[in-house]
Amino acid sequence: MIADGDAAFTKAVGLEKDTGAFGGIRSARYSMVANDGVVAALNVDTGAYEKSSAEYLLGQFDDENDPLAQFCKESPEADECRSYDS
Repeated sequence: MIADGDAAFTKAVGLEKDTGAFGGIRSARYSMVANDGVVAALNVDTGAYEKSSAEYLLGQFDDENDPLAQFCKESPEADECRSYDS
């Protein structure tokens, strides 16, 4: 997640919308995965909350295409790859 207070990033990727008096320039609802500055997945909701959900985004990746899964194969001892029992 990133903060985008002045909507500079939102405008740069073309996902801004003007809500007028409600809030001015706002971001469309979307989910994105970027890997080393390259967009691997971009899902924009046009109505109902659907494509921007974590479940939808994660469903697009299998272990072969999942950057975290690849990282954990190479560095299983990394904190990001630890499993915690409840």
